[in-house]
Amino acid sequence: MSKKEYIFTALKLFVVYSLLWAVLSSFKFSFFVISFLFIFSFITPLIFTLHLEKFAFIKGIKLIGFFIYYSVKSGLLVAIYALAKKIKLEPIIYRLPLRTTTPFSTSMLSNIYSLMPGTVSMGMENNNLLLHILDEKLLDEEFMEYTQDKIIEVFEKDRIKK
Repeated sequence: MSKKEYIFTALKLFVVYSLLWAVLSSFKFSFFVISFLFIFSFITPLIFTLHLEKFAFIKGIKLIGFFIYYSVKSGLLVAIYALAKKIKLEPIIYRLPLRTTTPFSTSMLSNIYSLMPGTVSMGMENNNLLLHILDEKLLDEEFMEYTQDKIIEVFEKDRIKK
């Protein structure tokens, strides 16, 4: 990244962080907050190396909708389990073979699975993502593969055939 691109990226991040802070704090700014946001904006590109040219924005928006739909659906299933008089759960550890190629996309995939009700990412082992699933009936291998495809489409768009 050139110096000009770095500064432009940092300034864009400063605007995003400032807007986020404004919404979360009801527009309460101070010299300390502005200084912190400014410094954090310039440090972030040095730490995180998400290449925006590999990011598919429209598919990212679709991924958010996909996540919300499945989160509500699986949340309702977990609620049914919780409200049942007799809970008979069969928890499992599922090993998902990873096809993602970047640490960022692997991390996003892991986080999406962990945010789904009844599922927690436990770690990685031999290029497999280990998932703890509340009940064997909640395991949907097709969903797991489809989610991985979506993550690859959004964060590794250079891998997708055009």
